[in-house]
Amino acid sequence: MTEIDFIPQWYRAGRNRKLWYHRQYLIFSVIVAVIALGCFVAGHSLATARAELTTMRDNLSSGIQTIQRCRQLQLRWDSLNTKASMLRSVSPRTPFASVLAELSACVGPNVVLSKLSVQNVPIESKEKNTAAAAVPMVRLGAAVDVKDNVAQAIPMQTEVILQGIAADGSVVAGLIASLEESDYFRRVIPGYSKNIKIHDCSATEFEIRCVLADYEVVK
Repeated sequence: MTEIDFIPQWYRAGRNRKLWYHRQYLIFSVIVAVIALGCFVAGHSLATARAELTTMRDNLSSGIQTIQRCRQLQLRWDSLNTKASMLRSVSPRTPFASVLAELSACVGPNVVLSKLSVQNVPIESKEKNTAAAAVPMVRLGAAVDVKDNVAQAIPMQTEVILQGIAADGSVVAGLIASLEESDYFRRVIPGYSKNIKIHDCSATEFEIRCVLADYEVVK
């Protein structure tokens, strides 16, 4: 008979029970530690995902703003190209800067121009009843390219159309007189003139047409 045989059965059962409890506590602690570690990893991953989502949202908003600015610049570029093509289609012999400077000298303080248009129109001769007047002989200004005008069947002139608002009809008449006295313009023709109301104040809306005097009709 060995020494272990003298240990009572109840002592063995209690010891085994304690070992089983210790194992359960250890397994439960390991499970809790694994769950806590998983929650920590999940929380860290969630925080990282939120940070990345916020960064992506900011980048998307910045990208949308950049695209909108690019579209606005593209629309402005297209508008400028359209205006440039319109200016290229109208090729006056007198530079536009000189024409604008002369207009600023002719327009008085009580006149506000709302629209300024230029276009090429055929040169009209004063002798419309003769057959030769259909295509008149034209002597162009010094800055003209003769080859370009020879290629045209009908010589062209630059027409300037002024639209705006004046204080009254006398101011419009003064503007017409200033344009007629200028050496830059000829054939000054009033398009229309009508009285309007602007904030309970009387004003005159007008349109005036004239052509640049940068050619001479040879009779």
